[in-house]
Amino acid sequence: MGKKTKKSSPLTTTPKENFKKLSMTKRNELNSYVNSLLKLGFIQTINVTEQWNQYVEIVSLLERIKMIESEISVINKKNFRRNTALDEFTKFIEDNGGKINDVKITDFPGYDLGLEALKDFKENEMFITIPDKLVFSFDKAAENVQYAAKMVSLIASMPNISLAFFLMIERLNPNSFWKPYLDVLPERYSTVMYFTPTELNELKGSSALAPALNQIKNIARQYAVLYQIYQQLGEDPKNEIGKLLKERFTYDLYCWAVSTVMTRQNLIPITSPTTDNLTKDDNPITKPALIPFWDMANHTNGHLTTSYNIESHQVESLTLNECKKGEQIFIYYGNRNNTDLLVHNGFVFPNNKNESIMIRLSLSSADKLFTERNNLLEKLDIKASEYLVGILPGPTFISEKLLGFARVFNMTKEQLDRWVESDRAGDLLHIDCAIETECESKAWNFIQNRLSLLLKMSPTTLDEDKELLEQSYSGAKGVKINRHKQMLIQFRVIEKTLLTEALEFAKGRVKC
Repeated sequence: MGKKTKKSSPLTTTPKENFKKLSMTKRNELNSYVNSLLKLGFIQTINVTEQWNQYVEIVSLLERIKMIESEISVINKKNFRRNTALDEFTKFIEDNGGKINDVKITDFPGYDLGLEALKDFKENEMFITIPDKLVFSFDKAAENVQYAAKMVSLIASMPNISLAFFLMIERLNPNSFWKPYLDVLPERYSTVMYFTPTELNELKGSSALAPALNQIKNIARQYAVLYQIYQQLGEDPKNEIGKLLKERFTYDLYCWAVSTVMTRQNLIPITSPTTDNLTKDDNPITKPALIPFWDMANHTNGHLTTSYNIESHQVESLTLNECKKGEQIFIYYGNRNNTDLLVHNGFVFPNNKNESIMIRLSLSSADKLFTERNNLLEKLDIKASEYLVGILPGPTFISEKLLGFARVFNMTKEQLDRWVESDRAGDLLHIDCAIETECESKAWNFIQNRLSLLLKMSPTTLDEDKELLEQSYSGAKGVKINRHKQMLIQFRVIEKTLLTEALEFAKGRVKC
């Protein structure tokens, strides 16, 4: 027999006296705003300026939507105290088989909550195990919840949205098995969906602005699609989940659920009668999941030290380094640059070993040598128009693809013809390549110009950003910078520092 997983308690309708509904007038007004949001969400933009203007319209609609939905929202923005629920949450983990005797959740300055060592740990020492029973994954949902998800293609086709859907339902379920866990999750996150336009304006000129705007638009569009679906499904008296979401589904609830999933999800093997017979050497199918208690650990540079033990059906995590009693235990979140961390995790990490900067490169269709250049780029696995990793931490600084593109972009027809026929075209991706001095100098000048342009796109200089960041840390008189803005300024400092270092490197490569 396969190992049975803990199913959430069946969802029961909230008592009528606690089930507040919007008036027909407000519901109609809300429907109108959502219709406008949906239309706006499917309009394509062609540049960052159009993106920003569209974002401002989206935010304006969302503010009106949230104002109306505030009457029925379950997201508590006031008087929320995560710390008061920690004791009950810890007991919940221990009562259900979690081994957390040597760690506890603690407030750490600059980190909010984190994991504190209650004893001295050696490197690679087991510090926590969480059984599969406590892993929050969609297969744990009650049958009516799984059925409701299958009825909506947006949810059924995307595992991360399925997980967010399950999280919303459990949040609305007063009898949820997971309530002790839900009570210690943040009510708000530092993901970009929670930024104001004034705060997000700090990203103008940076490589993170476009991804941030895309993320906000995508989540807003998903909300609008799901809202309209549940307004229809809620008309079916037999659809318990549809009826619930028809009245209780809000943007705040969806934003909270997807932010929880984005900032905390991990992939673990699917547990079923067939996978129960797998061994640690097999490669099972994985599913996104939340791992309670373990997910309170904060990130640092390192390597992955957490795994799922298929044989014992539990998550096991080892210490990255030696850790003394009273110190914070960190884990490694994975290979993510600061744009990814900012947009999807809600923080930035100085000295990120995986830092990189994306650059958009494009050949002009008016170029007389477009076909020849494109043919050579194809041999290098580079598209004629591509948004690619361009800048890397030192000592590399310039990515292979940026260097290859710059060289091809500056070749004559004769050079292009020769290289496209060569069986050593891949050498163009290497920094030390036997290429004509004139072409090489033009390539590095091209790179210099692109880096200089990227630095000039920001309304502030690196020195100005550093000074502003230092003032925010020191609490200088007259300087009022909230946590979101401080994080975005820090992102600018990190990005401009790398761009400046890469620019100096490129200058040194120009051949006279």
